[in-house]
Order: sequence, then structure tokens, then C-alpha cells
Amino acid sequence: MEILYLVGFLAVLALIIGIIFRYTAAAERRGLPPGLLRQVSPIAIGLLLISLAHAADIFIFAILGGLSVALGVFLGVRFFWDNGGI
Repeated sequence: MEILYLVGFLAVLALIIGIIFRYTAAAERRGLPPGLLRQVSPIAIGLLLISLAHAADIFIFAILGGLSVALGVFLGVRFFWDNGGI
């Protein structure tokens, strides 16, 4: 059963990563400041990892998810700090 969770998770993760990077590149070509949407990717991936850890009882995914969410928050704070706020 845990294998099914892992396969489904990896499929959803690949889809989310592809969508985020596609729209990030398209938005930056239209004038959005570089990096604005890049902090969404680690947060989304981290939340998926944490939910997988909860569903499949795989503790390492909880650790990786927490680190990924922390990275996304760090990138978001750094982006707003570098660009003078919201």
C-alpha cells in the first residue's frame, strides 16, 4: 500500500513542479520580477511531502517536507527583503 502512495505522490509532484516552472518562466517573460513565484515551489513540494509522510507513515518525508517549506519561506522573505517589501 505504501508503494501506491509513493507512486501517486511522485506523479503529483512531477506535475506540480512542471506547472510551477512553466508558469514561472512565462510570468517572468511578461514582466514579473524574477523569483516571485519560485518560493511557491518548495512550499508546495514540502506540503506534499508532509502529507505523504502522514498518509504512508514514512518519517523521512516529514523531515524533507519541513526543510522544503522552510526553504520556500526563506526564499520568499529574501525576495521581499531584496525588493523593498510587498
